[in-house]
Amino acid sequence: MDELVLLDIEAPLAIIRINRKDAANALSAEVRQQLSSALEIVRNTPSVRALILTAAGEKVFAAGSDIKDMVDMNGQESITLSESILRLNNQFASLDIPIICAINGWCLGGGLELALACDIRIAADHARFGFPEPRLGIMTGAGGVPRLLRTVGGGVARHMLLTGDILDARRAYDTGLVTSVVAMPELLNEARAMGLRIAALGPTALAQIKRTVSVAESADLARGIEAETQACAVCFASPEKSEGMTAFMEKRKPDFAAAAAPR
Repeated sequence: MDELVLLDIEAPLAIIRINRKDAANALSAEVRQQLSSALEIVRNTPSVRALILTAAGEKVFAAGSDIKDMVDMNGQESITLSESILRLNNQFASLDIPIICAINGWCLGGGLELALACDIRIAADHARFGFPEPRLGIMTGAGGVPRLLRTVGGGVARHMLLTGDILDARRAYDTGLVTSVVAMPELLNEARAMGLRIAALGPTALAQIKRTVSVAESADLARGIEAETQACAVCFASPEKSEGMTAFMEKRKPDFAAAAAPR
């Protein structure tokens, strides 16, 4: 089997790379399967505290599904495809540890849906973003609309979805689609540095923050506050809370790796 996805464990970080440069890193069924397998390895490696998702090359992060695989597809078959892609995206979104998506070039269609399933997106300054599906007579089908709405708001989301326009990296930054733009040679270094900062924080707290944000994005205010209160209680019951507060009072860096409760 070709290595269409590469996984490097550099504890406390893991790096997953989509490795299909000859096909614009398109997210074929085989690529999706290998991404899922790599993610499960990360999920079951307790020493990993943050994940970086990126792609090989300097031109394309991911261009979505192969058009040649969809050209003869009917409506029911499209549902099967959408459900398969959504399972992968939800697998990324539900990972307990934070995911940094380092976008190294064009990020279109299903590639942008995958990026939106990550927690933080940073981009090379030549990256481009969009949902050009209407140019093909179709639309997003695997979480692109709701995740885009929650990230950039209704106005920008409608503009992107209804026009098929492509945003450059600066515009993506201005809309909040990405939170950092750097020169391409610095992209992975920036992602690693951010990952290491995250990995130094309390892993239980980070997992609970992720879960609370997920609830609060789709619930009413009262339900979001309730979820936050319960998640905070989980943190207070963790040995990491004692380590963090003791380290603060002793004016030292906390050792959460030693105190961490199992994920």
